Amino acid sequence: MYFLFALLSLSVSAHADQPGFLKDFNYQVTELKSMGQAQALENLMTTDTRQKSICANRAHLWANDLARMRNIQTGKVFIHFTAKGEANENGDWAYHVAPYVIVNGEEVVLDPGFGVFGGKPVKLSAWTKYFGKSENCVVLDPTENASHLALEKNDIGSDDVTPLSSRYGTARQYPSTEGICYIRKTPMFYQFPVDVYGVDLLHSGKNEYVSYNMEAFDPASVLMACQQATTLSFKMKHDCPTYLGIKKEKEKKKTR
Repeated sequence: MYFLFALLSLSVSAHADQPGFLKDFNYQVTELKSMGQAQALENLMTTDTRQKSICANRAHLWANDLARMRNIQTGKVFIHFTAKGEANENGDWAYHVAPYVIVNGEEVVLDPGFGVFGGKPVKLSAWTKYFGKSENCVVLDPTENASHLALEKNDIGSDDVTPLSSRYGTARQYPSTEGICYIRKTPMFYQFPVDVYGVDLLHSGKNEYVSYNMEAFDPASVLMACQQATTLSFKMKHDCPTYLGIKKEKEKKKTR
């Protein structure tokens, strides 16, 4: 199984005309041959997560696991809600995010945290229909559309991490002028909407945002994601550095 995925991932390269190519990032999402291969990946993704864990942390941990365990380049798909299309599970959400891959030319989302999908990968259209109430969300293209770049600011909450909803007095939904929901596709390294907004500002010519140009996982962010997302009963919660292969400072000093 591992050898099979190694062969698949070694062939991944960026091609503008290939399904899963994100031109604004020059990034190619791994393409698989079957839903069975996608299911094998999802089976690796822990569902022993906190009930109130942040979706961005679950997605970040999952994407990192697939990258280091199987050398898979997932994408991340963010769905942003309007007042007409808030998340089915919780109307207070302003966005949701999960990893995705390409299967036979189609985008397939890996989101095992929700029982509604039966622990199976789902096509992007089914995923957006459940969360955003539409199979045809508007695809955000902030590099070509200045109004889309302005929309992204709506998802920057008071803590710059977790957007707030209108129920709590601060509107974080997108306007429904174009559609009932919006999606943004990024490489696997982007964790929160604020990260995506930062790199899109960089792409728009604001060079002071160069720190948001992510081409690898930040170990500190992955560690934080692991510690926040996993449950108290899950061994990883207490031993995330070891699980992730991150040496603790004391251990580093001993090896010097």
